[in-house]
Order: sequence, then structure tokens, then C-alpha cells
Amino acid sequence: MSLKLKILFPIVIGGVLGLGCLFLFWSEHLKRSAAADAGVQLSRLVDCKDADSIQQLVMSPAYLNDRSPAERVSLIMESLEGEISPAGMVVLARDGKFGSLEALFPGEAKVWAGAYAVNVDECVAFKLQRGGLCAELVLHGEPDSTYRILRCNDIRQLAEPSTASQP
Repeated sequence: MSLKLKILFPIVIGGVLGLGCLFLFWSEHLKRSAAADAGVQLSRLVDCKDADSIQQLVMSPAYLNDRSPAERVSLIMESLEGEISPAGMVVLARDGKFGSLEALFPGEAKVWAGAYAVNVDECVAFKLQRGGLCAELVLHGEPDSTYRILRCNDIRQLAEPSTASQP
């Protein structure tokens, strides 16, 4: 092997590996951003009480399938009002861990995905533990690269003064 090849080979390999790492980081950033955007959108829709749009963004659990669409939306709206707010979503998106549902909630992942009849490998989540709370946002990745929300818990409380200042 010539001296030029001995010098160029590690440089080329390093460049390819660097670009690969950059692509993976960028790809994960896009997923996190899109998931956070879905959560922020939901929080705004809940504040506006926009039932039709919420129905498009939130997946209904399988146990609600025997209910009328109006009943499903009403139950979902009632459960979301105390769980999510725009300010809480800002905190969760900024400070929360983001990753696959199985990585963040290994004990609950299959049960939660099963309740919505979705593949657990297609789900992602945000998780933030603060002040005795475990805030969570669980989403299902759709084929068009958007997300639908499966569940959220304690996100509104993240922005309340009693928990906002706690680590």
C-alpha cells in the first residue's frame, strides 16, 4: 500500500463514520422535535377544547371502541384536561428524556402499546421525573412520519410552581 493510501484511508473512514454519526443525531433530533410538536399541539387543542382536532391527534384505547365517537371524544377530553398544558409541554420537551417506549418504560411498554393495538417498536416517549411526579407522553409513529398520542400523564403539573423548581 502506498504512503498516500495509508494516510488517506483513515481520513476517509473517519469522515464516513463522522457523517454517519451526524446523520443519526440529526435523525433522532427530527423525531424528538416532531414528537414534541405533537404534544404542544395537543396541549393547545385541549386548552381550546377543539374536540374534532383532538380526535385526529389522539388514538383511542381499544376498550373505548364500543362507545360512540362522541362518547370517546368526551372521555378523552375529560381525561386530558388535567394532564397536559402548553407550559408543561415546554418543560417536558426541554428537560425530559426522549426515546423508544421500551427503553423509557420497559415494564409498561407492551401493555400500553397493546391497549391501543399498535406495535411497541413504533412507539416513542418522553419521560421526566420531578418532584415525585413521573410525567410521560407516549406517541405512535404513523407511516407519514407524524405522531399520534397514546397517553399523557402529569405534564400539566410540571409547570406548576410546586414542581417547576424541583430537580
